[in-house]
Amino acid sequence: MKRIINIENGKGLLKLKWNGSLSSLQFNDPISLHWFDCMGSLGKFFVILPYNKEYREEIQNRFSKSLNEGLDIDEEIFNTLIEVLELFENSTYELFYEPKYRYKIDNSWNWVYIGNERDSSTNPEKFNTINSQTSEDLSKIYSVTESFYDGYNESLLFTQPLEIINQERVKYYEEIIKKGLKPTAIIYYGLLEESGIYDDGSKWKSTNRSGLYILDGHHKLMAYKNLNQEPALLRIIKRYNSKNDFNLTKQEFETDIRQRLFKPQIRHINENCRLKYAT
Repeated sequence: MKRIINIENGKGLLKLKWNGSLSSLQFNDPISLHWFDCMGSLGKFFVILPYNKEYREEIQNRFSKSLNEGLDIDEEIFNTLIEVLELFENSTYELFYEPKYRYKIDNSWNWVYIGNERDSSTNPEKFNTINSQTSEDLSKIYSVTESFYDGYNESLLFTQPLEIINQERVKYYEEIIKKGLKPTAIIYYGLLEESGIYDDGSKWKSTNRSGLYILDGHHKLMAYKNLNQEPALLRIIKRYNSKNDFNLTKQEFETDIRQRLFKPQIRHINENCRLKYAT
């Protein structure tokens, strides 16, 4: 089931900022950051920022309970999900319901999460080392960046820290899945697809995606993984028609992102990623 939706009066609370190399999921402030290694590798980096309770509650309140109960998504439920897009910024979105994950679940299938490293800001043994490497305000940094490689599959990026996960809730979803029901997780990402013709007449096509952020369904995905079963997903895809649609500006990087990164990360991005910003 797929639908293309054009949002013209969105509230702009939930935003995806992207310039082709670096993306930032934001709910008023950045929640998670993702960028390419840009050094001849397919490796990527990911940062999770302080837990945003307002964001989590808003997302949970908006999405239909049917997603949690494992019911099949019919037209009526699908239409209620479309209403959630009023939280998003104005743009064109594709909603795609995937009742069975398109990739095989095996030991290589994974997501990227970050555990509880925030105590480094209050742990004296860690503080002296880390403080010399960070941007000026250490309180804005949640934890050490995770690096990952997803050349063989997709990596779904957590938008809440691992210690927030309730293992009893994970077990609850495991029981639902064992009954044959399919609770649905929601992921959100940007997509740019381009094509053209070379001078010799041959055709080319390229696909670029931002980080694949988990909007809702961390507990569900962990339950599916524990049971080695393919999850049901609702993909919300922000369509970019060309590189001209990239919407991360230099000012936004300086004011919203730079201060939330370690200094070596900023240096790595500036020296290797050759970021091009929207104007």
